[in-house]
Amino acid sequence: AEGRLRVVSPESTSEIDIIMAWRRDSMGEAKSWCLREIPKLFSGK
Repeated sequence: AEGRLRVVSPESTSEIDIIMAWRRDSMGEAKSWCLREIPKLFSGK
């Protein structure tokens, strides 16, 4: 169990760090993308 925890924990931590960093870096880009794409989705319906 301890061996698994030592292996899994760094992976989980780095995954979370990567996701959080990606969210911070892409937040402005994601917002502008949503503002562009969401009207298209609604008008498409």
